[in-house]
Amino acid sequence: MVATADNGDKAIELAKKHKPDLALMDIMIKGDMTGIEAAGEIKKHMDIPVVFLTAYADENTLSKAKHAEPHGYILKPFKEVDIQTAVEMALHKHGKELELKNEADFLRTMAEHKEDASAMVHAIHKEQALAMVRAELLAGAPAEDPPKPLKSRPSQPITPRFAGPWASLVPPVESASRALRLRSAEGDSVSS
Repeated sequence: MVATADNGDKAIELAKKHKPDLALMDIMIKGDMTGIEAAGEIKKHMDIPVVFLTAYADENTLSKAKHAEPHGYILKPFKEVDIQTAVEMALHKHGKELELKNEADFLRTMAEHKEDASAMVHAIHKEQALAMVRAELLAGAPAEDPPKPLKSRPSQPITPRFAGPWASLVPPVESASRALRLRSAEGDSVSS
């Protein structure tokens, strides 16, 4: 247990401060705010799962509690095993929800940046082809396995958009347009 609060404002403040894994909340608490309202704020702003403890099982209370999207609802009187079970299930469910959210975010990001990925692959392939040509010139012999183009399309410049999700996949690529002085195996000056 990280902290306890007897009113909604204090519960929200403590949740912001301590960022607990779970909030165990009574529905009827002191102050202007109910436990349901406090739980709704905690879930909305901090995505902390909430399990309600209450002596109220009437339809009106249950209906209001559903709007806070709790991960559990324990009726008083309760046993220790009731709390333990509800907490374990709530944490498990919340963990799975986070996994799904992260996966959905990843897929959405990849879909939003698919053009960037294609342009990066093209730019990387172009740099690899230039490196092989440079190697041929330095060695004085043709490369045994020249690269095949991925697509026949005009090259696209690498833009700052690559600072997004793809940036960590490849090192930065320098422009191939700068002059480079090389010497062949015979010692002749060669430029690319």
